[in-house]
Amino acid sequence: MKNQQAVEALVLDSAWISKLEGENEEINIFETLGVVHKELQHSNMIGWLLSPKENHGLGDVFLRTFLCRVAGDFVADLTDEEETALNLGSFTCRKEYRQMDLLLTSDTERAVIVIENKIWSGESEHQLGKYLRQVKEEFKDYHQLCLFLTPDGRPPSDQVNWIGISYEDILEVLEETLEIQERQISPDAKSILRQYIQTVRKHIVGDAKLKKYCQELYFKHRKAFDLIFEYKPDLAREISDALQKELHGKVELDQSTKSYIRFTTKDLDSLTPKGSTWTNSGRMLLFEIQNRSGRLDLKLIIGPGDPEDRRKLFALKKSKPDVMIGASKSLQKSYTQLYKTELVPMEYITDHESEPDMVIDEAVKSVNKFINIEMKRIEKVIIDFLG
Repeated sequence: MKNQQAVEALVLDSAWISKLEGENEEINIFETLGVVHKELQHSNMIGWLLSPKENHGLGDVFLRTFLCRVAGDFVADLTDEEETALNLGSFTCRKEYRQMDLLLTSDTERAVIVIENKIWSGESEHQLGKYLRQVKEEFKDYHQLCLFLTPDGRPPSDQVNWIGISYEDILEVLEETLEIQERQISPDAKSILRQYIQTVRKHIVGDAKLKKYCQELYFKHRKAFDLIFEYKPDLAREISDALQKELHGKVELDQSTKSYIRFTTKDLDSLTPKGSTWTNSGRMLLFEIQNRSGRLDLKLIIGPGDPEDRRKLFALKKSKPDVMIGASKSLQKSYTQLYKTELVPMEYITDHESEPDMVIDEAVKSVNKFINIEMKRIEKVIIDFLG
């Protein structure tokens, strides 16, 4: 089958269009608000579900089912020590309390539950240890449960004190609770809960049935899809080309690719040490726009080179911590970050993938703002420090 015939066969096979469009035709408030990838909003939603006194109509059934599923021993410890029935209605939920995503406490049951929620970000160094210490200090005599929530249930760094749970656990508990409490839930609440299930399946954990259908469709029209993939828009390349064009003449461009754009300024170039094996220019200190994995970040990086020169450059971190934001904690052997900023939020890029011009315009605007304001501050600090 020729290329054009393959694409025409795919277009004429209208059943797949109806099937896939059916997955997206319903209104979904979480998609409309653009919060499907935002950890804070997911934490707020889960905190709402876990709060027995909220107006969702679930009572304490969601909390009870959830705890029995992910932490049966914790529930057993509570019930073993009490002759009366477990009073889950006494639990209250706090959000962002002392930086912890969710904190459920019950003075009646003398119990505390911490949930650290990570969707696309990883653990910060010592984060779980810090939260554990806070809980032990503030809730000394309480039963303590620490849960680490991620899309796939990946294990936490501290597997002794923390339990890894997944968004699939949340979905299965919610679906079970909906079935149990169906008559007690208002139509409005039921709609929100079903939209949330749809959101998490579609954007966080994946939909197995939809995956299977897409695979079958691919094998049926493989040639057409391969052509589409070959000619699909390359947003990362378009961003890189636009930024390199914008930066030309405004900075001293160094070695660059689709994934990174490196540059410095004339004044910094004449002052900062050379002799690095990092790029062909021998420059040791470079700004680098990293354009990969759906992210657009800008960093100031110390590359390989003379150890004394590198130590001197890294001393800028302690000298000007208010300017050198996001610097690495220590000087690494080859590459060390001295500054970092996010040019375009990952969520913005994801939400506007079908509107590449908007993403490119935002990237260009952010880069110009950086070179006109922040880069000048950084440049002055370095010149004053090295001069």
